[in-house]
Amino acid sequence: GPPRHAGARPCGGGHPGGFGPVVDGAILPHHPFDPDAPAISKNKPLIVGYNRDETIFFFMESHNTDVFNLSEAALKQRLQTEFGSHGDDVFTAYRTSRPEATPTDLYIAISTARMIGLGSITIAERKFAQHGAPVFSYVFTHESNRIVPRTQHKVGAAHAMEIAYKFDLIRPTQQGASGQPEQTATRTMMDTDASSVKTAKNMSEMWSTFARTGKPAAKGQPDWIPYDTGQRATMLINAECKLADDPWRLEREVWEKLEP
Repeated sequence: GPPRHAGARPCGGGHPGGFGPVVDGAILPHHPFDPDAPAISKNKPLIVGYNRDETIFFFMESHNTDVFNLSEAALKQRLQTEFGSHGDDVFTAYRTSRPEATPTDLYIAISTARMIGLGSITIAERKFAQHGAPVFSYVFTHESNRIVPRTQHKVGAAHAMEIAYKFDLIRPTQQGASGQPEQTATRTMMDTDASSVKTAKNMSEMWSTFARTGKPAAKGQPDWIPYDTGQRATMLINAECKLADDPWRLEREVWEKLEP
């Protein structure tokens, strides 16, 4: 679970229906990243990150189709309910950061930050603060063009999407006997087009190179610079990866103000 919300006892699965390790004072005496990164792994490098649209998966699984059709007024009402007087601050930061985004996409970004994104950043910050082995930060941005059932919204870069890419399990679409594309991933959320295949090659090579050398890398992709609290270098993982410094800075800063 995100260390930023360390007041909650569970370490993982802090959402309804979730499960995870629990701080019991004996086997797990405290949250592994609260108040600091664990000393036992100070000299071990770390990759930490999240998927850009994590919460699409959870809204989809709970058949919450309302969230995929939000008006701006409905979004503001949700934010007021969730953040009280700070709802306007959150809305302004995200609307400024993502001027072309729909109200639904803003809410997906906000809920993703709260559920997973902020915890990922906090882990990177606390690992860097140890000044031991490096930490590498990423956001998986490759999106699926498949449509969330009973909506017009893409599955995008939803929760758990990255797993098949990380293990290079994406295969090109084959032509079936009927001449129509044969979906080799019909029971999954990911696509099988050329950009998906390339994304899988990139991510799996980054992870396997990290396992061998301690630094993630893939041929033809940008040099992955370790994270620090000045530059905040973050790899955006896609068919063509991009190393971004402090991506979505305005959003990070509004959370720093509201949840220091």
